[in-house]
Amino acid sequence: MRPLSGVTPVWYDEYNYVLLCNGNLTMVIKAQSPAGFA
Repeated sequence: MRPLSGVTPVWYDEYNYVLLCNGNLTMVIKAQSPAGFA
């Protein structure tokens, strides 16, 4: 959610997007690994 003032820098959205993508990839890799989530 953006503040009404619009002060939020662009890199903040990009950083969150990268974190979200990395988190999803990590979960997919762990789910597909033989050891599961270990």
